[in-house]
Amino acid sequence: LGMVKGEGDGSVPLLSAGFMCAKGWQSPHLNPAGAKTLVREYPHEPWSILYDIRGGPTTADHVDIMGNMEMINDILSIVSGGSV
Repeated sequence: LGMVKGEGDGSVPLLSAGFMCAKGWQSPHLNPAGAKTLVREYPHEPWSILYDIRGGPTTADHVDIMGNMEMINDILSIVSGGSV
């Protein structure tokens, strides 16, 4: 047991953030329906705080990613039957 310092967004370590999609949801115990999962990384390119306090449409920080335009486009593509 111990602690490892690594890359991340300041609140969730990168290894933890990607683990469930890359490994955890592949388990029939955790995902009995076998729903498909997709791991996709978005670059964190925040705007100046003078323009957008949240970080703008290209931020990829923890919760702010919900406003990332690339991710929103990917979600809309998936739910409308397309692919990413």
